Amino acid sequence: MKRFIAIIMTLCLILGLSSVSVWATEAATWQSETPVPEKTNPAEACTVGNKIYVFGAISSGHTVKIYDTETDTWAIAQSMPIYKTGFGCSLVEGKVYIIGGSSKSVEIYDIQTDTWTMGQPMTVTRQHISSSAVGDKIYVFGGSDAGNKWYTTVEIYDTQTDTWTTGQSMPTKRDQLSTAAVGNKIYVFGGSGGSGNILDKVEIYDTQTDTWTTGQSMPTRRCALSLSVVGNKIYVIGGYSPSESYLDKVEIYDTQTDTWTNGPSMLTKRQNLGTTAVGGKIYAIGGINSSGALKVVESLDVSNEMPTPSLAVLLEEGDTVQLSNSYNLNKNTNYTWSSTNESVATVDGNGKVTAVSAGNTDIYVQDADGTFNECIPIKVVAGTDVLRSAVHLKIGETAALYVTDDISEVTWSSMDESIATVSSDGVIIGINRGLTIIQATYNGEMYQIYVRVTR
Repeated sequence: MKRFIAIIMTLCLILGLSSVSVWATEAATWQSETPVPEKTNPAEACTVGNKIYVFGAISSGHTVKIYDTETDTWAIAQSMPIYKTGFGCSLVEGKVYIIGGSSKSVEIYDIQTDTWTMGQPMTVTRQHISSSAVGDKIYVFGGSDAGNKWYTTVEIYDTQTDTWTTGQSMPTKRDQLSTAAVGNKIYVFGGSGGSGNILDKVEIYDTQTDTWTTGQSMPTRRCALSLSVVGNKIYVIGGYSPSESYLDKVEIYDTQTDTWTNGPSMLTKRQNLGTTAVGGKIYAIGGINSSGALKVVESLDVSNEMPTPSLAVLLEEGDTVQLSNSYNLNKNTNYTWSSTNESVATVDGNGKVTAVSAGNTDIYVQDADGTFNECIPIKVVAGTDVLRSAVHLKIGETAALYVTDDISEVTWSSMDESIATVSSDGVIIGINRGLTIIQATYNGEMYQIYVRVTR
């Protein structure tokens, strides 16, 4: 109890939320979608809004395809400037970074302008790598070279300064691995350690402490696999196994409990596919199997596995929100702040959030030794006109909170209206200096957010 009170009195973040996830049910099955316009192997995919950007192709190797998940249609974007395969692909602030592969170059695709620029190359040419973004940095793991050398290397690309640094090496050398970020940690799955050594190992990299820990091994050894994150769970999809060849298997890793369950198998066995989650579905795109390179696109409905709605700070594109650890904002710099999706919202070292584009993200704050780690959800929308600062308010300022699109289903209340009030549509007003709790009741569940008001 003492620790709980200490936390809520020093940090203005969501606490005590109901966030329940369930596993994929047996009834959940993969469905066929409109195929890719051309056979795509290997495939890398990134999601922005309701669109999936797919990079790579078997013949030309440099085409970019755009899949609209709402209309189930494809379009062609500006081609990659360099032909290569085995590259990493990460999205940061509306730009896709194509890193390494059969060359050590870095190509940067601007989604808004449909144009390419070049970044600073990696220090060493590595192919069959994997990359994941946390904040404005991209972490590049493992790989191999043409001389059959396998790497444990971790290189870190700063997208703001176009510079590279080195992180703590992986415990296990590997290529054809796959990585995924959840919060401030990056999870490394499977791959090949050379000489036919296909791995089941899971290793976890903490981006804040530059240290490694070990997770529970995969039930199935595999390389050339793909990952998709749904809440705190990572879906491990497809790949190649020495005992089963091409895989249709889906295994689900819970990052909170370090445990595994089985998911529904894909319709098509394959490796080198690209996967991504959008709109309550996971999409599996392209790849290769014994029939050759594939155009196949399949989707799995995971909407039932998504976390239940949580109270979020609602911002308009371009708006800002100041998060706080205490009444003294200067103490914010004692913590590390990060956003799980910088294409939606960024956060600076003092806890100030800037909304970039429509979508959802979590803002994490962590102390130096990692013993304290909390987050607040952010929802960014377009076209609203009532939004200003939120969470950390001055007297007289307003902010809008969000649970669901249908405001008639939500009942709002303030536990201390002398500090802040809340209207029936979730707009709060700072009244006097202090800390209060705003509550929302939705579908029988209670959600809370702590709001701090200063003069």
